[in-house]
Amino acid sequence: MAQQENKIPLSKKNKREISPFIGHELLYDYLTGTLDHERRSAVEDHVKFSRDAQLDLGKIENGQKYAERLADTRVSEPIISQINAPSSYLTVLMQKSNFDKWPQGLKWGLEALVVVGVIVTLLSVTPWQKVMQLGNLTGSKEVILAEVSKTETATVVQETPEFVDEGAKEAVPPVAEKTPDKPAAATPAPAAPTTPTPAAPAAVAAKQDKPAETAPAAASGGFLYRGEIVATNIESVGPKVTDKIMELGGRKAGSVELGWKKTPTSMYYHFTIPEAKYQDLLNYLGTYGKTKFSKEKHPRVMPDGIIRLIFTLDESKKVKTLRKKPKRSLRTILIIWFVLFSVVPLAFVTGYSMIKYEKAIDHELSQRLSGNAREVELILADLLTSIQQKRDRYVRDPSLVYHMAEGDSGTIRNISSQWIKTDNISSLTFFNREGRMLASVFKDEKENVRSFVPVQDAVFLSAKYMAQVKDQREISLAEFGDKQKVNLILISKITGAGGRVVGYMEQVMDLNKTFVGKIKSRLKLELIFFSDNGQAVVASHPDFYLYKKDFFRPYFRPGAEPFFDLNVRSTPYGFLIYPLNWGITKFYVALGASKSEAKAVLKNVNYAFISVVGAVIVLLVLTILVTSSWVLKPLYELVEALQSFESQEQAVTIPVKNDTEIGLLTESFNEMSKKIWVARSDLRKKITELEAANKELKDTQTKLVHSAKMVSLGQLVAGVAHELNNPIGFIYSNMTHLKEYSERLIELAEVAEKDPPKLPALKEEYEFDYIVKDLPKLVASCQDGARRTRDIVLGLRNFSRLEEAKLQEIDVHQSLDTTLNLLQGEIKNRIEIHRQYEPTPLIHCYASQVNQVFMNILSNAVQAIEGSGHIWISTSALKDYKGSKDKRGWVQVSIQDSGKGMSADVLEKIFDPFFTTKGVGQGTGLGLSISYGIVQNHGGEIQARSEVGVGTEFIVIIPVYPPIQEKNPQPMS
Repeated sequence: MAQQENKIPLSKKNKREISPFIGHELLYDYLTGTLDHERRSAVEDHVKFSRDAQLDLGKIENGQKYAERLADTRVSEPIISQINAPSSYLTVLMQKSNFDKWPQGLKWGLEALVVVGVIVTLLSVTPWQKVMQLGNLTGSKEVILAEVSKTETATVVQETPEFVDEGAKEAVPPVAEKTPDKPAAATPAPAAPTTPTPAAPAAVAAKQDKPAETAPAAASGGFLYRGEIVATNIESVGPKVTDKIMELGGRKAGSVELGWKKTPTSMYYHFTIPEAKYQDLLNYLGTYGKTKFSKEKHPRVMPDGIIRLIFTLDESKKVKTLRKKPKRSLRTILIIWFVLFSVVPLAFVTGYSMIKYEKAIDHELSQRLSGNAREVELILADLLTSIQQKRDRYVRDPSLVYHMAEGDSGTIRNISSQWIKTDNISSLTFFNREGRMLASVFKDEKENVRSFVPVQDAVFLSAKYMAQVKDQREISLAEFGDKQKVNLILISKITGAGGRVVGYMEQVMDLNKTFVGKIKSRLKLELIFFSDNGQAVVASHPDFYLYKKDFFRPYFRPGAEPFFDLNVRSTPYGFLIYPLNWGITKFYVALGASKSEAKAVLKNVNYAFISVVGAVIVLLVLTILVTSSWVLKPLYELVEALQSFESQEQAVTIPVKNDTEIGLLTESFNEMSKKIWVARSDLRKKITELEAANKELKDTQTKLVHSAKMVSLGQLVAGVAHELNNPIGFIYSNMTHLKEYSERLIELAEVAEKDPPKLPALKEEYEFDYIVKDLPKLVASCQDGARRTRDIVLGLRNFSRLEEAKLQEIDVHQSLDTTLNLLQGEIKNRIEIHRQYEPTPLIHCYASQVNQVFMNILSNAVQAIEGSGHIWISTSALKDYKGSKDKRGWVQVSIQDSGKGMSADVLEKIFDPFFTTKGVGQGTGLGLSISYGIVQNHGGEIQARSEVGVGTEFIVIIPVYPPIQEKNPQPMS
C-alpha cells in the first residue's frame, strides 16, 4: 500500500486528494476494502462525479463475481488434458517469431509463397499424363482403371466356371473329417475342348454312373506345392508353360483345363508331375519371371514319385513393377525451373515492394509528424515569449517594486490577484531578496483565483535557482507532478532603482489536458508528453494512461527508432518521439497520426500485387499443361515402350510424330530396338549352345572326379590290403597247427574213453606236453591278428562315416588318428609322426568331408617324403580369428612335413583343379582343390606355405559352428 500512498498525496490542508485518473488497481483495493478511510472517501467522491470511473468500477465488480463463480467450477479431465496439450508447431513458431507484428506487406508475400508452394506440389504429384489420356478417350463407353479398382466386379471376358483349387477337397464330403482313412473322391465332369466346364456339385456327382476314384488311404495326408509366377505377356507365355508341363509328364488335376485363363491378367494351373521333373519345371518357369512356391499339407496322398502343384501365372503384378516412377520427373524439373525464374522473382519483388511501400508510408508520416513536432516546439517558444512579455510589464510597475522592497505581502497578493485573472498562467509567486515567499496566487481546477501567504512556516526559493538568476536575468525550467500536467516555470529577478535586487518572481503555466486538447484540435493529432526518463505525464487520449510506466521507455534508449506503431482502440497509429526544451529542462513529446487511410491504400496495393501473382500462376499452370502435352507426351510414350520392351517377343517401334529432337530420338529408339531384338535372338542361340556345353562340361567333370576317386581309392585299398595281409597271413598259417592240435586232442580224448592203458604212450607220441604249451600261444596270436583286422576295418568305417552324412560333433584328434591309422602301411618304419595336441572343442561339421581333407593333406605329405622323414601335427583352439564376430571359437590344425617342398610358382597353383606335380597316372590334381572347397563350405580357411628342400606346412582353420545349412551334401572326392 506504500505505492498507493505516493499516488494520493496530501494537500496543503492535510486532506487526501485523488488524481483525476484512477487506476484499476486502486479501484480493486476499494472493492476489497483494503483502503484507509481518507483514501476510500476520496475514491468515492471521484467515482460519484466520473462516468469513466463508474464504468471501470462496474467492470471490476463483474470480473470479481465471475472469478468467484469460476473458483467453484471444476473442469473435466479431457478439457484439462486438451489445455495442457502442447500447441502445434506452426502456432508455436508464429508466437516465437511475433508474426502478428510483422509488416503487412511481408505477411502477404509469405502467404503468396505458401500458395505457390501448394500449387507446385499439386502439379508435381498429379498424374497429368493419365488425366489427359482419359480426356482423349471421348469415344469409349467405359473406362476401367485396373490399378485403382479393388472390387471383384470387373469386366467379365468369359463365363467363370466353378472350380476348387484342390482336387481332393472338392470330392471329400463334410463327414470325411471323421473318417480320414477312407476319403471318397467324385469323378469330375470332363472339360470341353474349347470352353471349361464347371465342376458338378457333390450331390450330382454322387448320381453319376461312373465309379468314383479311390485315393490311397493315409492317416496324415500328403503335400501340395502352391505358388505364383509373376510374368508379362501371358498370351504368349501361357501356352508355352502348358506345353512344357505336358512335355515333363504333367497331367491335369481338378475340374478345369490346364492353363485356364482365370482372369484377363492371370492363368490357373492345377496338375500332377513326376517329382524328378519338379526342379526342371522350376528352372523353366524362372526364365519368365519370379517364382514363389510353398509346401502345404494335403488330405490326399499321391503315389510314390508323383507330386501335386497349383500355381497362377499373373501379369498385373509384373506390369506394376515395370512401371516404376522415375527418381526425377522431367515435369517436376520444368515446374521447378518455371517457379525459380518466374514465380519466385515475382513473389520476391512483390514482397519487397510491399515492405518498401509500407516503409515509404511510414517515412512520409514520420516527416509530417516531425513538422508538427516543430510546430509544437514553436508553440512552446511563443508561450515562453508571452510569459516574458507579461513579466516585463509586471516588473515595470513601481508599486510592485516598492511593496517588494517593503515586504508588504498583502498588497502584493492583491496586485497579483488582479494580474492573474487576465493572464493565462496558473500560478504567480513573489519572493523577497533573501528568497523568502511573500505571497502566492494560483488558479484551482475550477479556474477560481486563490492565494497563499505563509504565516508560521517560511517557504524559500531554491538556493540553486537563486544563484543562477543572480548571474542572468531569468531561468526557465519544467517540473513533472502526479496530476497529469507539466509545470512550465519562469523565475525572474526584480530590480529597483540603481539595479538593486528587491526580490524574485515565479511564473508557472500548466501544460495539462486542456492545453494538450487544444493542440490536438489544432493539429488533428494525438499527443503524449514524457518526462526526461520516458514516463508519460500528460496525454490527449485517456487510454495512454492505462499503459505501464515503463511501456514507452524502450523507445527512449540510445539508438532506438523514434518512430513506432501503436493501436489506439483498434485504430493503427504511427507515433514519432520528438525532444523539447523548456529552459534547462529537457522533455519529450510523441505525436501520433492515424494510419487507417494508409493501411487501406496499402491493402489495395497488396490486392493488386496478389492478383498479378495469381494471374502469373494461372498462366504458369496453363504453360505446364501445354508443355506436358506437347513436349513430354512423346517422352512418356518412349518410356512406356522401353518398359514393355522386355515382355515383347519382337522389336518394339514407336511412330514418329514430329521432326524435332524428340522425333530424332524416336527414330534412334526404333533402330536400337531392332538391333536389340536381333542381338537377343542371337543371344538365345548362344545361351542354348552354352547350356549344352556346360552340361557336357559337368559330365566330364563328374567323370574326372570319379576317376580321382578311383585313384585315391586304389591307393587307399593298396595300403589297407597291405595292412590286412599280415594279420590275416599269420592267422591263416596258425590254422594248420590248430587243426593238427585239435585232431590229436580229439584222438587222445577218444583213447582215454575207450582204451585208457594206451593213453600215456599216445600222449608221448603226440607230444602232448608241447601241445599244451604251444596251443595258448597260437590262440593268442590269432586273437591279436583278428583284433588288428577289426581295428583297420573300424578305422576305415570311421573315416568314411557314410551313415553320418549330416552335421554332427566330432573330435579333431580322433579324426587325425583314424586317418594316420589308415596310412600306417606307408608310414611304418619310414616316417616318424610328432603329435602336439592341445585341448580343442568339438566341431560341428560333415565328418566324412573333414576326414577326406585330412586324408588328402597327410597322403600328400607322406608321398612328398622320399625315404625317411618327419611329420608334425599340432592343434590349437582360437577364440577370435581375423576380427570375426563369432565368439564361439575356431579350431586350427597344422600339418607339416620334411619333404622336398615346393617353389612359389607351384605353391600358387596347388588349389587349382587338375593341377598336379605327380607323374601320369599317379594323380588327378583334384585332391587339394576338393579339400579347399570343403573347408570353404564349412566357413573355414586353408593356408599353405612351403620352401624347397625344407618341407611344406598346411594350416586348416575351421569354425566350431560353421555357417552351412543342415542338408544332405553332395559327396565329394
